[in-house]
Amino acid sequence: MAESGGVSGILAAEPEATAEGTVQRRFRERLKAGLQVFVIFVATVIGIGALLIFRNAIEAHSVVIEAFQVPPDLAQRGLTGEVIANQLLDHLADMEAAASISSARPSNSYSSS
Repeated sequence: MAESGGVSGILAAEPEATAEGTVQRRFRERLKAGLQVFVIFVATVIGIGALLIFRNAIEAHSVVIEAFQVPPDLAQRGLTGEVIANQLLDHLADMEAAASISSARPSNSYSSS
């Protein structure tokens, strides 16, 4: 019994593509391409967002002093976290004003949140 030769035998055994099969294959290819474009777009947006966040963090020249938790005995005396943060901010501003050399940091760059 003679064997049919290699690739031509395999191709001959496959059913012929119908018009419906061709439409489905084209739809799958377009859907796949659309999904790839969408994933690339989302990754690009996320990357640009991350770069903007890093750039803003690198270029930030301000100090933010946030209120924090204090022990209960200090809170009873009226020294809450917000009060202490404001006192620290005032002390930094006084140090800035008293400095004999000009600082690279502008005095309005200190802020509390």
